[in-house]
Amino acid sequence: MARRVGSKDSKPRKRRMDEDLMRSGQETGEQEPEQQESLRAFMAGILNDEEYRNSFRARAKSERLTPAETMLLVEFGLMEAQKPKRSEDMTQRTLKCLTTDETRQVAEACRIMIRAEARANGRQEPGDQVRRYVTRNLVGEEIATWR
Repeated sequence: MARRVGSKDSKPRKRRMDEDLMRSGQETGEQEPEQQESLRAFMAGILNDEEYRNSFRARAKSERLTPAETMLLVEFGLMEAQKPKRSEDMTQRTLKCLTTDETRQVAEACRIMIRAEARANGRQEPGDQVRRYVTRNLVGEEIATWR
Protein backbone atom coordinates (compact mmCIF):
# COMPACT_ATOMS: atom_id res chain seq x y z
CA MET A 1 0.00 0.00 0.00
CA ALA A 2 1.66 3.17 -1.14
CA ARG A 3 1.40 6.46 0.68
CA ARG A 4 1.21 9.79 -0.93
CA VAL A 5 4.16 12.14 -0.57
CA GLY A 6 3.77 14.29 2.53
CA SER A 7 1.17 12.08 4.22
CA LYS A 8 1.63 11.19 7.88
CA ASP A 9 1.40 7.74 9.36
CA SER A 10 -1.49 7.10 11.70
CA LYS A 11 0.91 5.01 13.79
CA PRO A 12 4.54 6.05 13.76
CA ARG A 13 6.87 3.12 13.23
CA LYS A 14 9.20 2.15 16.06
CA ARG A 15 12.77 1.70 15.01
CA ARG A 16 14.71 -1.00 16.76
CA MET A 17 18.44 -1.06 17.06
CA ASP A 18 19.95 -4.38 16.22
CA GLU A 19 21.77 -5.85 19.22
CA ASP A 20 24.73 -6.83 17.06
CA LEU A 21 25.13 -3.22 15.90
CA MET A 22 24.98 -1.96 19.47
CA ARG A 23 27.54 -4.52 20.61
CA SER A 24 29.88 -3.78 17.73
CA GLY A 25 29.55 -0.04 18.41
CA GLN A 26 30.40 -0.54 22.05
CA GLU A 27 33.31 -2.80 21.24
CA THR A 28 34.81 -0.34 18.77
CA GLY A 29 34.32 2.48 21.29
CA GLU A 30 36.31 0.53 23.86
CA GLN A 31 39.08 -0.29 21.40
CA GLU A 32 39.60 3.22 20.04
CA PRO A 33 42.10 4.48 22.65
CA GLU A 34 44.26 1.39 22.15
CA GLN A 35 44.16 1.82 18.39
CA GLN A 36 45.00 5.50 18.67
CA GLU A 37 47.95 4.78 20.91
CA SER A 38 49.23 2.06 18.62
CA LEU A 39 48.83 4.39 15.63
CA ARG A 40 50.76 7.12 17.44
CA ALA A 41 53.47 4.64 18.38
CA PHE A 42 53.62 3.43 14.77
CA MET A 43 53.92 6.98 13.42
CA ALA A 44 56.55 7.91 16.01
CA GLY A 45 58.49 4.77 15.14
CA ILE A 46 58.56 5.71 11.47
CA LEU A 47 59.55 9.32 12.11
CA ASN A 48 62.25 8.29 14.60
CA ASP A 49 63.75 5.68 12.25
CA GLU A 50 67.27 6.76 11.27
CA GLU A 51 67.08 5.19 7.79
CA TYR A 52 63.83 7.00 7.01
CA ARG A 53 65.31 10.29 8.23
CA ASN A 54 68.37 9.88 6.01
CA SER A 55 66.18 8.95 3.04
CA PHE A 56 63.86 11.88 3.76
CA ARG A 57 66.81 14.27 3.99
CA ALA A 58 68.26 13.00 0.70
CA ARG A 59 64.92 13.27 -1.12
CA ALA A 60 64.36 16.77 0.29
CA LYS A 61 67.75 17.90 -0.99
CA SER A 62 67.09 16.44 -4.43
CA GLU A 63 63.52 17.91 -4.42
CA ARG A 64 61.79 14.53 -4.86
CA LEU A 65 59.44 14.60 -1.85
CA THR A 66 55.83 13.46 -2.11
CA PRO A 67 53.15 16.11 -1.49
CA ALA A 68 52.33 14.57 1.91
CA GLU A 69 55.99 14.64 2.95
CA THR A 70 56.30 18.23 1.75
CA MET A 71 53.33 19.25 3.93
CA LEU A 72 54.85 17.35 6.86
CA LEU A 73 58.15 19.17 6.38
CA VAL A 74 56.44 22.56 6.12
CA GLU A 75 54.21 21.98 9.17
CA PHE A 76 57.03 20.79 11.40
CA GLY A 77 59.25 23.57 10.13
CA LEU A 78 56.63 26.20 10.95
CA MET A 79 55.99 24.69 14.38
CA GLU A 80 59.70 24.75 15.18
CA ALA A 81 60.08 28.31 13.91
CA GLN A 82 57.13 29.53 16.01
CA LYS A 83 58.55 28.23 19.29
CA PRO A 84 59.76 31.18 21.33
CA LYS A 85 63.46 31.16 22.00
CA ARG A 86 64.10 30.48 25.64
CA SER A 87 65.76 33.38 27.34
CA GLU A 88 67.06 33.61 30.85
CA ASP A 89 64.45 34.29 33.47
CA MET A 90 64.59 37.53 35.38
CA THR A 91 64.93 35.51 38.60
CA GLN A 92 67.93 33.59 37.27
CA ARG A 93 69.65 36.80 36.21
CA THR A 94 68.88 38.36 39.59
CA LEU A 95 70.21 35.37 41.56
CA LYS A 96 73.50 35.53 39.66
CA CYS A 97 74.04 39.09 40.94
CA LEU A 98 73.21 38.44 44.62
CA THR A 99 75.68 37.83 47.40
CA THR A 100 75.36 34.76 49.65
CA ASP A 101 73.60 36.73 52.40
CA GLU A 102 71.14 38.22 49.93
CA THR A 103 70.50 34.76 48.45
CA ARG A 104 69.68 33.40 51.93
CA GLN A 105 67.26 36.27 52.53
CA VAL A 106 65.51 35.62 49.19
CA ALA A 107 65.30 31.90 50.00
CA GLU A 108 63.77 32.65 53.41
CA ALA A 109 61.22 34.99 51.82
CA CYS A 110 60.30 32.24 49.32
CA ARG A 111 59.90 29.73 52.17
CA ILE A 112 57.57 32.12 54.00
CA MET A 113 55.50 32.59 50.83
CA ILE A 114 55.29 28.82 50.18
CA ARG A 115 54.19 28.18 53.79
CA ALA A 116 51.57 30.93 53.59
CA GLU A 117 50.14 29.43 50.37
CA ALA A 118 50.14 25.95 51.94
CA ARG A 119 48.30 27.25 55.01
CA ALA A 120 45.75 29.02 52.82
CA ASN A 121 45.12 25.69 51.03
CA GLY A 122 44.77 23.84 54.36
CA ARG A 123 48.08 21.98 54.20
CA GLN A 124 51.11 22.08 56.46
CA GLU A 125 54.52 22.09 54.85
CA PRO A 126 57.34 19.99 56.35
CA GLY A 127 59.39 22.02 58.81
CA ASP A 128 56.56 24.45 59.53
CA GLN A 129 56.62 25.23 63.28
CA VAL A 130 52.98 26.34 63.39
CA ARG A 131 50.21 23.83 64.14
CA ARG A 132 46.86 23.63 62.38
CA TYR A 133 43.82 23.51 64.64
CA VAL A 134 40.46 22.59 63.15
CA THR A 135 37.18 23.38 64.87
CA ARG A 136 33.63 23.15 63.64
CA ASN A 137 31.04 25.90 63.83
CA LEU A 138 27.32 25.39 64.54
CA VAL A 139 26.55 24.77 60.86
CA GLY A 140 29.18 22.03 60.66
CA GLU A 141 31.77 23.86 58.58
CA GLU A 142 35.45 23.50 59.40
CA ILE A 143 37.35 26.49 60.72
CA ALA A 144 41.12 26.14 60.47
CA THR A 145 43.38 28.30 62.58
CA TRP A 146 47.15 28.30 62.76
CA ARG A 147 48.83 28.72 66.18
